[in-house]
Amino acid sequence: MANLISEAIIGLIFGVPIAVGVTLVVLVLPFRILRGKPNFARGVAVALIPIFASGIAFLAIAWLTVQVTIPFAMIADCVNGKCIPYISEGLRSSVADQLFLRIVAPPPFQQRCFGGETEACAVVEAIFVHPAFGEGFPSPGWGGFVRAGVLRSYGALLTGILLPMAISRRWNRERAAA
Repeated sequence: MANLISEAIIGLIFGVPIAVGVTLVVLVLPFRILRGKPNFARGVAVALIPIFASGIAFLAIAWLTVQVTIPFAMIADCVNGKCIPYISEGLRSSVADQLFLRIVAPPPFQQRCFGGETEACAVVEAIFVHPAFGEGFPSPGWGGFVRAGVLRSYGALLTGILLPMAISRRWNRERAAA
């Protein structure tokens, strides 16, 4: 339960700034051209911003999870006979890549090993079964993937929905006043 709460807090803390950044980029850069068609531009912005913001937040928080997990995995103790092998400097990027892909791959594409580095895959598998880390990763299947996706990106999704609506209202008030 504590893991769900911490994941939800992380999703909110990182999701909101990501969504604000995506909103500003989407509204400022490509839609300046569409100023003559405000309804079309507003519709595209309201439809695309939540999707882009959620996807970017999901990937960014998964990357952050990997970057935080690896140093802690290097100092983790053996628990109930389950140990994480030492992660050498040269192997660290391969382990990070494997761990990231295991976290973000949807269930039809999930694999035990993405690529040929069996040593990195063995370390990732040890991290997944270690009692200190196993609960922090989504469980296999659609249920775990959707739960992780929602918790990692709900802040960005809500902000991505609400912010364009607020900007749209402001545009409407400015047009009505002019």
